[in-house]
Amino acid sequence: MCETCETIMKHRSRRDESKAYNFSRLLRSIAPVNVYINTSTLVSNVFCCAVSLHNMALSTMRSQFLNESIYIVPSNEKPGCVYKFSVKKDTVYRCVRCRELGKQRCITVVDGVLTSQKSPDEGHHDKCVPLPESVVRAQQLDREMRAEVRNSGKRSRDAFSAMMSNVAKRFKSSSEQAEVIANLPSFGEVRRQLSRHRAVRYTPVPDLLDIPDVLRVTLRGRQVDIKEQSTVESFKD
Repeated sequence: MCETCETIMKHRSRRDESKAYNFSRLLRSIAPVNVYINTSTLVSNVFCCAVSLHNMALSTMRSQFLNESIYIVPSNEKPGCVYKFSVKKDTVYRCVRCRELGKQRCITVVDGVLTSQKSPDEGHHDKCVPLPESVVRAQQLDREMRAEVRNSGKRSRDAFSAMMSNVAKRFKSSSEQAEVIANLPSFGEVRRQLSRHRAVRYTPVPDLLDIPDVLRVTLRGRQVDIKEQSTVESFKD
């Protein structure tokens, strides 16, 4: 082989070695970057999905004691069904049904937003199933009616009529209205209970001619003076 051919072969071998080295170095430098980018993208996508699924604003309802201490959490596995979580302490809430069955299933709610990364459907008792949303909404309307009667002394019939009229305002579709109304109690079923709630707002007057001092102030804040009191006493005599 002549000198020229040897020179050409040396250059070719060096070029091939250089290509192989550069290619291997490129793999070592780029492959981890690709893996890192794919992993971070995957983690980012998973985190975004978790945020969209679990960082949701929740609605509240009154408990059996008529205070705002229950959050309504929609079910992801069963659309149209919800769970009820009552307050345990601070921002921790526990499933109402799981508590009845002897198990603690808790979530974290901050400023009305569910922050738990765990799905609301996981970790429940085997016999704990989500309730239809129409049943919970009907219970919510019923308890709001009771609270209004208890706090304002509104007449039972008027409060019941107002509750029925609110169904059309809150639920637009006729199917939702029909489902909620089907789960609402009748006036005869709640009349006595509403009367007991209304009685809390009133001071008993055993003797109509001996009015307590609490009732001597009118709705406008005007207090009964001594002359009117003497008139009442003269009428009593």
